[in-house]
Amino acid sequence: TEEGNFEGKNIPNLIHTKWEQIKADAGLTEKELSLKLEDARQQLLKTREERTYPHVDDKVLTSWNALMIAGLAKAAKVYQEPKYLSLAKDAITFIENKLIIDGRVMVRYRDGEVKNKGFIDDYAFLLWAYLDLYEASFDLSFLQKAKKLTDDMISLFWDEEHGGFYFTGHDAEALIVREKEVYDGAVPSGNSVAAVQLLRLGQVTGDLSLIEKAETMFSVFKPDIDAYPSGHAFFMQSVLRHLMSKKEIVIFGSADDPARKQIITELQKAFKPNDSILVAEHPDQCKDIAPFAADYRIIDGKTTVYICENFACQQPTTNIEEAIHTLISSRD
Repeated sequence: TEEGNFEGKNIPNLIHTKWEQIKADAGLTEKELSLKLEDARQQLLKTREERTYPHVDDKVLTSWNALMIAGLAKAAKVYQEPKYLSLAKDAITFIENKLIIDGRVMVRYRDGEVKNKGFIDDYAFLLWAYLDLYEASFDLSFLQKAKKLTDDMISLFWDEEHGGFYFTGHDAEALIVREKEVYDGAVPSGNSVAAVQLLRLGQVTGDLSLIEKAETMFSVFKPDIDAYPSGHAFFMQSVLRHLMSKKEIVIFGSADDPARKQIITELQKAFKPNDSILVAEHPDQCKDIAPFAADYRIIDGKTTVYICENFACQQPTTNIEEAIHTLISSRD
């Protein structure tokens, strides 16, 4: 209109739009109105393209993508939605193909260019992604990759003298001071995430050395956390996980066995954040990943469930309904 709709100017918008009223006022059919709107849209786009575009930050960051992967994997598990798991797998494949060079995790990718050796955040967040991918799929390859990544993370960033993870790796540019960050900002710190994931990986694989490293971190960062507890909320998750009761659940059985599928589905939907679940078709598959379970046995060729606490297990059972009741329905 001549007077405009905002401070004397016309600002096109769809607020309060009633298409039937527009068609009636203009005497147009649905097809005629659509054609006119498309023509107007193309004119607006042509004019808009004459403007200088704002800068777009289109870097692909390892750490942020790892957070996204962990979120998608967790959603896939809880909602039993394969599409989310597929997206997470596509993203982790991209990182593995583009952002890991000669075994070294890198920071960012853009237009075919990879730059900067990864920091503790990149390694810790990627470890988080692998563990959530494992819990969503129970594909042992993700657990194997998590173990390899953890070994590299410890080798590159761990302070052998005092404990805790430095922000930069020992192969990075030499600095006057190598910092250790534990404060949680807009995203949790690398040390916070690393502590939680070390406990998760240590519990599911039975690697007590990883749990001991987390315990060392409790001592190293205690003064910082005592001084400002609310600034270290994610790190406190590791402390809670370590202190609270938890179970190690080991399931052996054929991947296409309905009994195995049933208990896995029920466990994935349940909120048991401190419990760990190790799943394989046969104990032999655990030799290199979780040696504590390699000598377990399958009973009568049926899906067999072991329920353990502090790696001390009850008698195994093939009664899936009873196992589900013990793990989910009963109180700890």
